[in-house]
Amino acid sequence: MDAQPISLSDNDRDRIHILPLSMIPLNAPVLKKTRMVKNAHLESVLELYKGDDTGSGQISIGQLRTVYRDVSTDDITVLEKLSKLHSYDVYSLRRLLRDLKIDVDDHSALRLSQKKQNELAGYMKLFTRPLIVKLYGSDELDIQKPSDMTELFLHPDQKLVLHNLKMFAQTLSIKADEIPKMLADYGDLYMSISYYRELLQSIGPVIGQFNDSMDQICSNRQLQQNQILINNCTKVQSKFKGMTSKVLSRIKSFDQVSETIWESNEPEAFGNFGRDIRGSQTVLGGILCALTIKMQDWKTNFPHPEAGGPLKWADYIVNDMRQGLEPF
Repeated sequence: MDAQPISLSDNDRDRIHILPLSMIPLNAPVLKKTRMVKNAHLESVLELYKGDDTGSGQISIGQLRTVYRDVSTDDITVLEKLSKLHSYDVYSLRRLLRDLKIDVDDHSALRLSQKKQNELAGYMKLFTRPLIVKLYGSDELDIQKPSDMTELFLHPDQKLVLHNLKMFAQTLSIKADEIPKMLADYGDLYMSISYYRELLQSIGPVIGQFNDSMDQICSNRQLQQNQILINNCTKVQSKFKGMTSKVLSRIKSFDQVSETIWESNEPEAFGNFGRDIRGSQTVLGGILCALTIKMQDWKTNFPHPEAGGPLKWADYIVNDMRQGLEPF
């Protein structure tokens, strides 16, 4: 199959390391048919085409004018700003693009695809269950996604629920009819945590395979004669462990707060909860983007535990895998 121009899809915006340039206000129409991606060294490059036989056609921003001579200086400036971002997940982009004063052409592009939202729906029960119990006295209602919850509170069918809603609104110092929007906003925030949680779980088996390989590297008699090499490999492993621990710690903290926040009588509690999540999105996105790319690259080069061997693993960790990890 010949190389084809990049076809932008919902999958692009669901990926943490891909930025479809169709959403970015650029002057050159040809750039809107490409995307910015993070490569194995965590460098941002432009992907011009991708094919089964030809692979991915990538160039750096500095090389762009060797391919497209008419690209403006303004476009180059925007691309250079985007290249410095650590993650391209939609939640990080909402904040980072605003900070960079880059207005997207289509704001719907800064939402996960409906397919991905449906995949994450199960996680939403962790968020909604305490509130449903608080208002309905039962958790048997089928709440799968934020829109289900919003619809439920737009049309309450029990007097007790109406009373509880009014009391809940008083606690928040808002009107009862403002609750659905508030819940939709918080549902979206919790969806972001669900997204990051799923990303970490998806690479968990590869992290385990990597750690098993590290055990073999450290116990290999031939490699034990080169302690500098082993130390360099161990530093990379420690970096990954630290990054993983930071993500797990933040997600666990949000889970603990979400279990108790509905019982809080402090209006500030909800605002603080939202600010904590928003403040963590770019941090979690950056770490998980790096971890995802590195683990996917490891899996590509060593698709099963027997592939490679301690000597090749150590060489790859030192010469390739540790590249780009400095910011983390």
